[in-house]
Amino acid sequence: MVPKKYLLCAMLFACSIANILFANTLAVSQSGGGNFTTIQAAINAAKPGDVVKILDAATYPEQVTIDSTKDGLTLTSSEPTALNKPRIVWQDTVNVHPKTAAEYQVDSLINFDKNGALRILSAINITVNGLAIDGGGPYVYGWACVWTSTSGPASDLVAGNAALTIWGSGGAHITNCDVSNAYWGINLKDRNEGGIFANANPADLQPKNIVPMSGFGRTGNHIIEYNRIHNNSFGLWFESSWDLGSTIRYNLIYENHHQTAAFSHTVATSPTGNNCGTDGKNQPGGALFFRDVAYSPLSI
Repeated sequence: MVPKKYLLCAMLFACSIANILFANTLAVSQSGGGNFTTIQAAINAAKPGDVVKILDAATYPEQVTIDSTKDGLTLTSSEPTALNKPRIVWQDTVNVHPKTAAEYQVDSLINFDKNGALRILSAINITVNGLAIDGGGPYVYGWACVWTSTSGPASDLVAGNAALTIWGSGGAHITNCDVSNAYWGINLKDRNEGGIFANANPADLQPKNIVPMSGFGRTGNHIIEYNRIHNNSFGLWFESSWDLGSTIRYNLIYENHHQTAAFSHTVATSPTGNNCGTDGKNQPGGALFFRDVAYSPLSI
């Protein structure tokens, strides 16, 4: 009699092989040579494990979102290592909340950490290969006295737009990409609570400090390699990387700082006219930035 654990392993292996065999490739081309003329339309039509391939090196002025219904999806160009890549361009000025302390009390309104031109949200095993991801220009915003607390004074929210955001996801593979022209080049938030090694945040609103966005051992474990990350205010921004950590290797990271003196002044004085302080002065720009990260197995 075959032990149950071996039967289970065989079933899982068979399912993974089936996913590979039955994966579809959905082609994107602005000239009409593919199945779709926009990237998001192809992703919306894709099933988990499918491949969305961009055939041309055109500019796609659209925000692209990959969520948990597309686990295992690959978004790639036809020539991933070519210098001339298809370019996603989008400046996200919408996902910038909470703007007030009242908005902060509504968890569903908090979306500043999901800002991005290309967003991977709560998804597992997403691959992005051979794309240029352009934030449409660095954009910073600051709201006064947003974060309220019973244990101390209120504090400001100062943040900016992202070219690529990986939020509450696991096993993302970002390779051969050009990431530029945003406040955060790559924004990673791997926050995970509820597991045996959960790190409770006293500012959380949820009962018993449980954030129902993931399970222990499901966020992080990303590989970011062979990319050019440049001309952002911050190259990579790590916030609440509490779970599996990530590997950042073989990237060319350069010219990440506030691009003009005027923009640097705007950041340093943001927000203005309030009694909570000016949190922008703590964001001087740079290659790597870590916030709310203590002991995380990041390998850089």
